[in-house]
Amino acid sequence: MAALVTEAYMRATFNIHPDVKPTRITPYIAVASRRLKKWVGDAFYADSTLAEILQLAEATLVMHFLIRNLNTNIRPKGLVATESAEGNVTLRYFNPSETTQTELSYLEQAEELIRDLIDYTPEDGVEIVYSEPEPPLGDTFGEWQT
Repeated sequence: MAALVTEAYMRATFNIHPDVKPTRITPYIAVASRRLKKWVGDAFYADSTLAEILQLAEATLVMHFLIRNLNTNIRPKGLVATESAEGNVTLRYFNPSETTQTELSYLEQAEELIRDLIDYTPEDGVEIVYSEPEPPLGDTFGEWQT
């Protein structure tokens, strides 16, 4: 079954800059699709009445996986933390902590979008993988992994 979102959907929904090449976006679509299918199961994933919600959840998962790629600018001498752009503007990229927090935010939003559709039984468990640090336990899927 094909993914629910496309590169064009990602660009339109998240206002991704035109300079970001498709090859930096599309690999994460398949990964997000796989994760969403695992969370909700094949029947919900294929349910056309849920298409809009599932598309947004899948796109949000794409962003979760994509953020680290977008925040990594590799030059011949290493990773770039700041760089000058056109018009002598200095760009500061997110530091590792800010990147991790942004990733986590997208993951939590995706979970919230489909929380009522999760195909979960205590025997099965649901694998939610967080970047460090783990969020505090509470009414989250992360609590189920403990």
